Amino acid sequence: MPEAFQIQFLEPINFGDAIVLTGTIDEVWHQPRWLALPLWLSTLTNVLFPETGRNIPARLVVSPARTRDGRSVQLWRRTFRFPRARRFNATLAYDPVSDSLIEALGPGGVLETDWSARYVPPARLVIESRNAWIRLGFLRIPLPASLTPRVRVIQDAAASPDSVRVDFLMRHPFLGDIFGYSGTFRRSRRIRS
Repeated sequence: MPEAFQIQFLEPINFGDAIVLTGTIDEVWHQPRWLALPLWLSTLTNVLFPETGRNIPARLVVSPARTRDGRSVQLWRRTFRFPRARRFNATLAYDPVSDSLIEALGPGGVLETDWSARYVPPARLVIESRNAWIRLGFLRIPLPASLTPRVRVIQDAAASPDSVRVDFLMRHPFLGDIFGYSGTFRRSRRIRS
């Protein structure tokens, strides 16, 4: 597996440390136009954002944490530097029962999705969402697959040992491709978080 993937996903991070990846998003887009309103509403929970553009500076900070019940997780804090910085943060944890990564978004992890990840040699990682839930306390409500957007992230690490090319695409069952971005990130440093 390329060094860039090992750094991002497999390299242990000590508590108090973080891995920082910085880069430029070549393009952020969404369609149709009316999606701007629901995307703007999603900014209230730091899930997505309505802005579009080209050559947007971006940053990802990955740091370890523990949940209230003592499970190890990773905090992913993403920032896109539009004229008004937009953030969408998540908690990622491995779930041995489903053999998948669970990403929790929004306040208190109110939106959850599980991800399947597949390594394609020599330097590609394909990550796809499978299911989604709304979490309200201990209650986990599945969202219907027929209405839930699916996300596919392709990461390529062939360019250099510490950089990753990311292509993110969100597709709705009825509307087709609705949101996406692509860009390149480079590990800039390891910091105290």
